[in-house]
Amino acid sequence: MRKHTFYFILIFLSVVTFASCSKSKINTSTNIITLVDFSKSIPPSTLDWYKEVIKNSIIANLGEKDKITVLPIDYGSQTSSSEIFISDFEKQHFRKEFDSPLQQKTIVKRRLKIYKDSIEVLFDSAFSKAKNDRVKYSLGTDIIGGFTQANKYFIPGQNNLIVTFSDMIQETEQLNLNKNLSTEKDINLLLKKIQFPNYNKLDVFIMTGEQPKIKIKKYKLLKKFWSSYFSKTNLNLIQYESGGENILVNKINSYKLDKGD
Repeated sequence: MRKHTFYFILIFLSVVTFASCSKSKINTSTNIITLVDFSKSIPPSTLDWYKEVIKNSIIANLGEKDKITVLPIDYGSQTSSSEIFISDFEKQHFRKEFDSPLQQKTIVKRRLKIYKDSIEVLFDSAFSKAKNDRVKYSLGTDIIGGFTQANKYFIPGQNNLIVTFSDMIQETEQLNLNKNLSTEKDINLLLKKIQFPNYNKLDVFIMTGEQPKIKIKKYKLLKKFWSSYFSKTNLNLIQYESGGENILVNKINSYKLDKGD
């Protein structure tokens, strides 16, 4: 009898230990830092599209412990940055002490939906305000400054994703891709002049939206430039396309699968 009891205790401890170890490896939340290009080069219709994608593809798919921060890209990306919008879902406590265990999943889902609907209204207002407030910085575009700023919002131990809405044309005194990127040979020459920030390990998703003023050749050069740029940093470029909402949603949901949801 004692022998059987001893074996039972060993098995129990093994299960508890395994469960604890497995749990410690699970990322509990996803931290999404969204960069939006408010510079003058972005068509108004494309800027409106950026806003809708943030609402319908990002906010709509956030989980109960996720976080979203929206930051600007323009001439003041780093020197005059400001939080356009921020929401930390974990602070809302969607699970209550006296919830019925049998109905909790449904209850949490309903609370999440109500909360998301409410912050989408706040986001609309914040986005409109940012469009007006950032006009004074709209004559240039510091994309690298935007990434540097986004890096400050990195949260260790979480899934960290930067979603960038921009034409990806850096226009500063130090680096002007509009004037100085004409051929593939320019890419390495320009990269040699760049001082690379010490980024944390973050995933990066880029959505340019429609850019009718950018020719296909220029678009491809920009994509190659930024692919080369990211390859020299800790930033992991997942996608660089004009659209790709479904791919973005799948990526956000893949983090939930990693969490075991």
